[in-house]
Amino acid sequence: MMDLNQSEYNDETFHGASFDQQELGDRAFYDCAFQDCTFREAVLRRCVFHDCTFTDCDLSLAQIPETGFQGVEFVRCKLVGVDWAAAHWPKFGIKRPFTFHQCVLNYSFFPGLKLPKLRMTECTAKEADFSDVDFTGAVFTGTDFSGSRFVNCDLTGADFNDATHYAIDVKQNWLKKTKFALPEAVALLKGLDIVLRE
Repeated sequence: MMDLNQSEYNDETFHGASFDQQELGDRAFYDCAFQDCTFREAVLRRCVFHDCTFTDCDLSLAQIPETGFQGVEFVRCKLVGVDWAAAHWPKFGIKRPFTFHQCVLNYSFFPGLKLPKLRMTECTAKEADFSDVDFTGAVFTGTDFSGSRFVNCDLTGADFNDATHYAIDVKQNWLKKTKFALPEAVALLKGLDIVLRE
């Protein structure tokens, strides 16, 4: 277990630190790197992560009330059951989107967020809630969306190439120049009142 006594950290690397079940409040991190750190069931309250990277970290069931993220990158991280809607989001969306690569995002919640140009590549996002999200220009290549919910999402220009197991109702989401690949794209026909023959 590690204590963070400073209120602000700049260009620092945290390696192998454990913050499990700790409450961290009013801390700011700029250009910091977290490697092999654990935040399981931690409470990150009113923190700021600006241009930070998380690599091989576990943030499962972490709570992030009023915590802000700008230009943050998660690589090979576990983020199971995180309620992203509880974080602090600027009214008009984040200026620099963040990235998830080869992460586990199962049972996560993103309802009502503005996340244009988000990158979620080669991830597992099973049973996640993506209701009412602005995903314009987002990239989801190679991600498994088994059981996830897309409702009233703006998917204009989003890229689902090589993504799998998504269930997107074309009548309940905005699709314009959205990229899909066969054979997975056949799933888009399920919401239509048509009969398919093999």
